[in-house]
Amino acid sequence: MNSQILKKRVAGFTLIEIMVASAVFSLFTAGLFAFYRMGSNMFLTGSWKLTRQKEAERFLSILKERIEQAANATSINPTAANQITVAPCPFLTLNNNTQIANITANRRIMVFTVAKPDTTYLNAANRGVIVYHCLMAVPAEKNLYTLHLHANTQDVAFGGVDYFNTTANFKPNPAVFTNFNTRFGNTPQNFGLGTVPYTYKLSDVASATISWGLANPAAVGGETDKVMGIKIRMQNPKHPETIVDHGVQAKLDMAVPMQPFALGGF
Repeated sequence: MNSQILKKRVAGFTLIEIMVASAVFSLFTAGLFAFYRMGSNMFLTGSWKLTRQKEAERFLSILKERIEQAANATSINPTAANQITVAPCPFLTLNNNTQIANITANRRIMVFTVAKPDTTYLNAANRGVIVYHCLMAVPAEKNLYTLHLHANTQDVAFGGVDYFNTTANFKPNPAVFTNFNTRFGNTPQNFGLGTVPYTYKLSDVASATISWGLANPAAVGGETDKVMGIKIRMQNPKHPETIVDHGVQAKLDMAVPMQPFALGGF
């Protein structure tokens, strides 16, 4: 009889043993979950960083290309009295070393014109084209914003955003040319400018710094270049410690006049 009772006691677990075992299991489970969560966060932040790096490279590559294509409106006709007719297309931008951060309203950063020359003296198909471009910062959540690079053959709103609604002059004077709309009414696709209108976007931007000036003549064989630069910092909205920095420099045609403004001033 006593031996049977003893066997039952040996075969069972005390309350203290169960509590200790539960505590150990809970710690193990918590550690396993923490390890999983850490791994998941590392994967997500790494994925965000890689994605934003690729997006920034693409976005800034397009911006660089468009800036270097900025030009005055030009008509060429060797048979005319004035063989080359030019209407200036000012390049509007922010003051040198201006930083765009913590914005609460849309802010224009650059407005410029990509113009391809009119050579209709050869034939009617050789018309030029005018494509207006705007680089704008549009506020988003958590003090971040999205950069919009918008292109359009018309200076009108698109997608609810007034990209070109500024009193500052950036368009060529149509009075300089006879039949301006016809002579510069070619299709942008014919010049590799894509289907217009279009808007390229870069999200999760925390800050951007605009800089510009003349390149050191000694470094370029005695020739002076007008250089535009932009440095961008992107920040992960869920993990603010994760950032991506990227920048680009582009040469601007020396013949294109530049007009600087304060942030929010144009």
